[in-house]
Amino acid sequence: MKMPFSRKQRAASIPEGVTETWSEQENAVVIHVPIDASIPDTSLVADQLSERVIATVGAVQAGLFGHCIPDGATGAGVRIQVDTGTTPLPPLAEHGLEILREHLGQSIPLSVVTAKPAPAVRAPKGKRKKAGAGQGGAAGVTGAAGAAAAASDQPTVTGPGADSTADEVDDEATDEAPAVVTPSVVEPAVTPGLTPAAYTWDADNERLRAEIVYLGASGADAQTQVDVRTLVELTIAALAAPETRAQIPAEAAADHPVWLTVVVNEDAVGPLTEKMFEDGEDQFEGTRVDFVVMTEPRGVVEEMLAGR
Repeated sequence: MKMPFSRKQRAASIPEGVTETWSEQENAVVIHVPIDASIPDTSLVADQLSERVIATVGAVQAGLFGHCIPDGATGAGVRIQVDTGTTPLPPLAEHGLEILREHLGQSIPLSVVTAKPAPAVRAPKGKRKKAGAGQGGAAGVTGAAGAAAAASDQPTVTGPGADSTADEVDDEATDEAPAVVTPSVVEPAVTPGLTPAAYTWDADNERLRAEIVYLGASGADAQTQVDVRTLVELTIAALAAPETRAQIPAEAAADHPVWLTVVVNEDAVGPLTEKMFEDGEDQFEGTRVDFVVMTEPRGVVEEMLAGR
């Protein structure tokens, strides 16, 4: 059921940056809530999302929107649209959004829109220094945008105002050594078949618990980093799954804690995985997710897996 709307004047207390447009097809006011999903701190993205959406819902309930409704329109509804730019919401923010959807029900639909990145712009042809001539290009480069273009005659311009003449040289400067392209490290592919850890309800502590147990190959730091990161993302996203929600008693608080434990055999952990663990602890700090990391001898992890 749609929330009925009447025409209103714009109010100064509408959250900053939030705008509204009229959708004739939906016969509804679409309220746009911009979120910068590209912020590296995913917990900050989740917090900002919740705060801005909750503030916007309060403004809707107070009747502060509706100035865009055309004269003569009746029975108008409202929809809140979260605009994330070109970066999708991280799993933690997605989970927060699912909780908000659950609370709002059908009264105020809540949607997310992520725009497609603009295609890279090619600089015009000119006098350019050739990079990596005779070396077969820069295959396998996956670093910053434009790095691969160093191996072509036409570097990629990655944003408006980028200096398209920086690499120009005189045609007669043929005795210069070709530019050297240092390829970035390519991450290994995620191991197939990874699945999220199952949640259980801890009645004594009134919280959800999940335990990720990962047995990695000795010395395979990069693979461990990729796989464990994927498992954490999958498990956080599974907070919104019906089988997870079914674990939560009806009387439990909506902001109940979540205890997520990660156990990895120590011989599969190196500096890359350690850095990921540190980043994860920082990202979940201040949220309701208690992120605990444990490195154990290989035999201990094997026993944990065997006992499942």
